[in-house]
Amino acid sequence: MARLLVVDDDLSLRNMLTQALSRHGHAVTQASNGREAWMQLQVGTFDLVLMDLIMPDVEGLETIRRMRSAGTRTKVLAMSGGGRSGTENILKMAHMLGASETIEKPFTAQELMAVVDRMLATP
Repeated sequence: MARLLVVDDDLSLRNMLTQALSRHGHAVTQASNGREAWMQLQVGTFDLVLMDLIMPDVEGLETIRRMRSAGTRTKVLAMSGGGRSGTENILKMAHMLGASETIEKPFTAQELMAVVDRMLATP
């Protein structure tokens, strides 16, 4: 069982991700923005963070930058898309800032689990 942090401002998507990941035996904590995620990362240890990149308050890109600047080595799966223009550039920026992997929304539960399983299987 892995400890995962799901960060997304879309409550319905956050709940869907939590359900899918929980069904696969993972312990999931939620955050609705980068500020909440940063607070969770200060008090808990996670194997993987699933991070939306475009959120109010503190964006995912800034949170990834903070994590890496602080020396946090937790793996990050950066998520963005939903038909937005510039998604490819945002995902590239996330990778440059230290995201381990990226996935473009929308994605299926099967696509998500394949990426999560692959990320958790590698040291």
